[in-house]
Amino acid sequence: MISILIPIYNGVEFIEESVSSVLRQTYDKWELIIGINGHPQDSAVYKTAKEYEKRSDKIRVLDLFQIRGKSNALNEMVKHCSYDYIALLDVDD
Repeated sequence: MISILIPIYNGVEFIEESVSSVLRQTYDKWELIIGINGHPQDSAVYKTAKEYEKRSDKIRVLDLFQIRGKSNALNEMVKHCSYDYIALLDVDD
C-alpha cells in the first residue's frame, strides 16, 4: 500500500494528466493526496483539484492555503498519509 503525494502551487493545468496516470496504474492499493499550497483559501486552483475527488474515493485534496513552499507542503501532507510507503509525483511530470 502506498500514499502518492502531489503538491501543487503552479501547474494545475497538468493535473488531468497526473491524476489519470495514477488511475491507470495496475497496482490498486494506493491513495492519492493532492495538496494545494500558497493559494488563498478556497482558491480556483483548490476547487479545480477538488473535482478529482469525485473520480475515486482514493483521492483526497487538501487546502494548504497557509503553507508556503513545496517542502513545507509535503511535510504537512505526510501527516495525512494512511500508508507507510510514500511516492512523490510532481504535477507536471
